[in-house]
Amino acid sequence: MTSAAIKLDQVTKTFDGRVMAVDGVTLDIAAGEFFSLLGPSGCGKTTSLRMIAGFEHPDSGRVHVGGRDITDLPVHRRDMGMVFQSYALFPHRTVAENVAFGLRMREVAKPEIERRVAAALAQVALTVGADDLDGVTTSDEAPDGKRRAPLEEVRRNITAAALQPAERDGRFDLR
Repeated sequence: MTSAAIKLDQVTKTFDGRVMAVDGVTLDIAAGEFFSLLGPSGCGKTTSLRMIAGFEHPDSGRVHVGGRDITDLPVHRRDMGMVFQSYALFPHRTVAENVAFGLRMREVAKPEIERRVAAALAQVALTVGADDLDGVTTSDEAPDGKRRAPLEEVRRNITAAALQPAERDGRFDLR
């Protein structure tokens, strides 16, 4: 899997027709480029990301990924994900199950899911042995005797794993 270039072309988004969240933003992010959106609260960073992912539709302008206009492509057809500020882990699932969730929703074959989950957890140094991955959960309490990983460590590590763009040069992609 390789990373794709992202382009916003004069993208504008308002809410309720009155609140200008994004005002004519144009940017080009090269494939594989490390890019950060920085700015104060309310300046349109999250709204811009939501438009790229397809959770918001721009009022005007176009969104391109890999040279393809995806502005009108529904979110479930974009083959991308977004890590939200509140990490939205399932506390009743194991670490491995949380990491594998998106892959299962995309109906990836079980052996491939297991390979990618193991690679993701190894990348962020959250491994406990191949046979024990299901014994690590996102809760500190262990009524069933399974080992637990502290929730904040899991959130930090899973977020780091999800942000990795491509499986090359020691990086991987959870898609």
